[in-house]
Amino acid sequence: MAQRPAELMQNANIKHSAIGTPHNKVDTLLETSRKFVIGDREFTFNEQENIFFMESAINPRSYTNTSDGCNTCAEAWKSAKDLTGSHCHFCGKSSCKKCMTKTRLFLKKDDAPRDLTKSGKQIFARGSICMLCDRKFLVKDMVQGTLEEIT
Repeated sequence: MAQRPAELMQNANIKHSAIGTPHNKVDTLLETSRKFVIGDREFTFNEQENIFFMESAINPRSYTNTSDGCNTCAEAWKSAKDLTGSHCHFCGKSSCKKCMTKTRLFLKKDDAPRDLTKSGKQIFARGSICMLCDRKFLVKDMVQGTLEEIT
């Protein structure tokens, strides 16, 4: 006598199946998507980092110089002049000129007043961002998109 689909599901042992438990597969997929590489260095994305919640640039007193070289690509500093204007406004760490080519909007609360130009357009605060922080924002968007698709 053939078993009905409901009985098959009750008798199936998902933990010992070839695909594993669906929960473990999703967790593994999400953990894998949190890792990324820049050059030959591997980094891990953490959605709780302060950079995602900043409303303005980090205080210049909190800037840190990475003595070995660029925080992103690890290129060695050739002179002290290389550190001029090299700090990311999101993480505060020093990066080389190759790794500091973009700007990004800071988070702005909807109820916070915004400055206006003479023509009445809103001015949104932007900050220089290193390639590492920028990549973290991209990974964050990708992970959120993946979570939305899964749910």
